[in-house]
Amino acid sequence: MKKLMKRYLKYPSLFSLCLAEAVIWTTILTFLFLWNVKCEMSQTTNLALHQARAFFRQLVITRYWNAIHGGVYVPVTETTKPNPYLNVPDRRLRSLFLPI
Repeated sequence: MKKLMKRYLKYPSLFSLCLAEAVIWTTILTFLFLWNVKCEMSQTTNLALHQARAFFRQLVITRYWNAIHGGVYVPVTETTKPNPYLNVPDRRLRSLFLPI
């Protein structure tokens, strides 16, 4: 190790050049890594935003379709009670669900 250091110290310009090259290369790689992380975060945010907007649009369209068709008939269960205002003979078998 001492021999190697002595040899590098014999040629200080070569040692300085290698050290400068290593520092520059490390700086470039660090900059590229940070830029890549920033781009990935931006891409992820944009993708999540587009998916959320598409989901919201689908929800609005579905509710609109239900509203213009007079609601949706669903089976009667413990959580969905029969609609008392529905004038259908077999009201206990189905219930009208109106979207809000």
